[in-house]
Amino acid sequence: MKINKYIFLLISLFIFISCNETEKEVYTKEAILKWQGDYAVDGCGFFIEIDNEEYKPENEDFIGDEFKMSGNIPVIVKFKYTGEKVTYYCSRVSPLEADGIKLISIEKI
Repeated sequence: MKINKYIFLLISLFIFISCNETEKEVYTKEAILKWQGDYAVDGCGFFIEIDNEEYKPENEDFIGDEFKMSGNIPVIVKFKYTGEKVTYYCSRVSPLEADGIKLISIEKI
């Protein structure tokens, strides 16, 4: 009887963990894309402002070169909140962190 309880608990735990990892919601929102220069010349890369909050894409290499222009670019983004910080380096010795998102798609408005 104890073995059945343990098997049930293990299966329940596995299902709970699987759902949390694979079922992160995908959002589609209007946003502002900000290019703050190439890392090679002490820039800070891309930031995305969504609902007045600024995020750092964990996969910013996904964003094409056509978005590398100064100023704010209105965009529509599909993304997932990661719940994690993204570490980046720009013109400073110590690392910086920002709230992260994972981009799925991005297009100009």
